[in-house]
Amino acid sequence: MSYLETVAASATPSQCRRSISSYVFKGKIQFRGKGEEIVAGAGNGFYLAPGHTGEALEDTEVMVLSPTGPLKDVQSTLQN
Repeated sequence: MSYLETVAASATPSQCRRSISSYVFKGKIQFRGKGEEIVAGAGNGFYLAPGHTGEALEDTEVMVLSPTGPLKDVQSTLQN
């Protein structure tokens, strides 16, 4: 299942408990976790292990690929 989430640039970072695969359609987003930092922009796809934090650096549209159950956790994290 996929989910298109619009992330406001002013959103506060929060920790995600699930692994995710994502694709950025628009904007720029930064992730940190397990000693690494990823900055992804439009056209970038990536995988993140559980325990990462994310912060939109610009208004960003991201597609998150995840099974339905875990996806609900991802959505609730993004909305908080």
